[in-house]
Amino acid sequence: MKYIIPVIAITFFFLSCNRTSSKQRKDVTNRDTTITKANAFSQLFFDSLTLERFLEKEVKEDSLANYMRSFYNSRNYSFAWFNEDGLNAQAQGFWSAHDLPVKQASDSSIYDEQLHHIIDTLLSDSAFILNKMQLDETELRFTKHFFNYLQFAYSGKVDPQKVEWHIPSRKLKPVALLDSFLHNEKGDWQSLNKPYYLLQ
Repeated sequence: MKYIIPVIAITFFFLSCNRTSSKQRKDVTNRDTTITKANAFSQLFFDSLTLERFLEKEVKEDSLANYMRSFYNSRNYSFAWFNEDGLNAQAQGFWSAHDLPVKQASDSSIYDEQLHHIIDTLLSDSAFILNKMQLDETELRFTKHFFNYLQFAYSGKVDPQKVEWHIPSRKLKPVALLDSFLHNEKGDWQSLNKPYYLLQ
């Protein structure tokens, strides 16, 4: 009898963990396989196993892991911060806007020394090149840092998935985009912010 209660408690614990895990996985965005090398914003891709290995090694929080899964599922595992020429404009813009506040922050957990060293070197030395493994890891570290920075800078008041649209995943055809916007009768276009209303 004295062994039955601990066994029941342990069983209940594992069942509740499995339920939580499956619930969290349900919140993950489905993979968008319509993004290919033909239309992706970056020609660089990696596989989902690379992400899972990184999450297992580097990410402790389930919520952050699921943000990263959603982020890369929505891009079909195309790179967000690098293209064939190196750091893209979004990466450079984000880095220059956030770098000084992060280095001056009293919270040292937001400062990723390895990532900062690599990105600072890439920005200052055009001859510095990452091999494929380093490139994959730096891409994933950058994304982890991006989500951590959102949490740090906005105290959890900003939904990371709402900010993702600033980081393009596919090439857009401006004329086709404008045409669908002007001839849209269903009201499918969702307003994103105040400037959008003014633009309308």
